[in-house]
Amino acid sequence: MPLNIDYFDSSACGFPGPRVPLLPRLSTQTLANDAAGAVPSGFLGKPSRFFTRGRYALHAAMQAAGVGPKGALLAPAYHCRTMLDPAVALAAEVVLYPLREDLAPPHVDELHRLCDAAGERVRALLLTHYFGFPQEIGPIAAFCRAEGIVLIEDCSHAFFGESGAGTLGTFGDYAVASPYKFLPCSDGGVLVVNSAAALPPEPLARFGLLAETRAVIGNLLAAGKRRREQVSRNDIARIADDVRALTRTPFSTGGMYTRQETTPSAFYSIAEQGQAGHVASAWLIRLANVGNVGMLRGRNYRRWADATRNLPGCRALRPLLPDGCVPYMFPLLIDDPKFSFHALKKLGVPIWRWDEMAASGCAIP
Repeated sequence: MPLNIDYFDSSACGFPGPRVPLLPRLSTQTLANDAAGAVPSGFLGKPSRFFTRGRYALHAAMQAAGVGPKGALLAPAYHCRTMLDPAVALAAEVVLYPLREDLAPPHVDELHRLCDAAGERVRALLLTHYFGFPQEIGPIAAFCRAEGIVLIEDCSHAFFGESGAGTLGTFGDYAVASPYKFLPCSDGGVLVVNSAAALPPEPLARFGLLAETRAVIGNLLAAGKRRREQVSRNDIARIADDVRALTRTPFSTGGMYTRQETTPSAFYSIAEQGQAGHVASAWLIRLANVGNVGMLRGRNYRRWADATRNLPGCRALRPLLPDGCVPYMFPLLIDDPKFSFHALKKLGVPIWRWDEMAASGCAIP
């Protein structure tokens, strides 16, 4: 089924790379196989399938749920393209549900309306825990049970975490996570099954010895680079001058356009749908100091919250970090994104947004 995709083209902006890494890298703080004080994970120590990326784990879950030419997918209007790519690869209709201001899913009445309006029977609903913060799952899970819809819990931002009802990743019939966003491994997409359904087959393709060796060397090189990528006191002292220079210099804010698509995005490879993750990545997940990872992420989040609390023109979407939450990112709402996003990117701040999103009637994205 075709999707109208809204694109942000940043090619004319000349953005530099971030001054600090966007993803975890090997360090003495992230290894030691220590779970003391760790926030629970629904993906450690459970029967699972290990793909090279979460998008391919989503493909396996959607396919097992019956998503395809005769089965539609309910998905959130705020999304990364790779959340929808598996359904597009399965030639399924994608029905986007609107979100509330805090990114919570809509009331079930709206979900009923969307199911009634869908061209095909809705087979699965994708529920995403954005930025590592737990969604309210109870009403959505009850709706799915009543309607015979498979609930796929998207924990790409929530490899660890708890809500009042239990551990994230244990509520959906299927749950998918991306451990490389939290742990220093080069890849990985984990699929677990929490219902009576059987696990999909093991991924068919495995990396050879040369590719595994390259993955290990890449992790070691990235660890060395991490030690050099630091923001110094001089960088901070120059920040006011850098901002003044930006305001005096004409700049391109990029362009927006919409295009109809009938195939998955460039970030999705049909050939990799059956590709297993690196063995080296699986080892690093088992060796990770998960207690320290959660502690460091929580500390960094609170630092960002303190730093932005009184800044004009912006506010934290989630100023407080609840117990049992291991954040993936610090979500920041900007009043003037056209200039501020550009300026922050130009300054090398590790700021990101989704540049490709399916058009919908939801005002939140």
